[in-house]
Amino acid sequence: MNKFLKVIAIVLCAATLVVASVAATVAYLTMKTSTVENTFTSGNIEIKLEQTSQLDGSKMVPGQEFTVNPRVTVTKESENCYLFIKIEKPGNFDTFLSYTVATGWTELDGVSGVYYREVNYNVADQVFDVIAGDKITAKGDCTKEQYNTLNGASFNLSFTAYAVQKVGFANAADAWVEAQKLDNSNT
Repeated sequence: MNKFLKVIAIVLCAATLVVASVAATVAYLTMKTSTVENTFTSGNIEIKLEQTSQLDGSKMVPGQEFTVNPRVTVTKESENCYLFIKIEKPGNFDTFLSYTVATGWTELDGVSGVYYREVNYNVADQVFDVIAGDKITAKGDCTKEQYNTLNGASFNLSFTAYAVQKVGFANAADAWVEAQKLDNSNT
């Protein structure tokens, strides 16, 4: 029986060697792709509102023209945005003075004195006039009696610019709701 066990042991050792050598030569099909990276950076919108001719205490005389040149700049590489200009004037302003908003601005439906335009990304600054021809005119048909009703009061014509990204807003009216929040912030 001893011989029999030796033969079985030798056969088992030989079988183990054969299995081990076959297993060592088995190759699996494998592969690895190269890495694909996505890099994200923050977007930004920057605007400036400037005016080089400032009226301060200018006297109204019928037919007189005043140079007023507010300009809004969307700085280079700003994201696509809705650009707004809010023009605030007293209720009786239109009795005495007139102006035309520059081309390219659209009055926002239902919001008096607010105009907008869509501005797309650009690698350079984009400058937009607010008042056509930079002119405000004292109406020529005003009478001395109308001027006397002012009792020396002055008019303030104010401009404020806002910008809101286009992404995430269906239209300018929706973006204007967001822009108005800036009036209540410290930004």
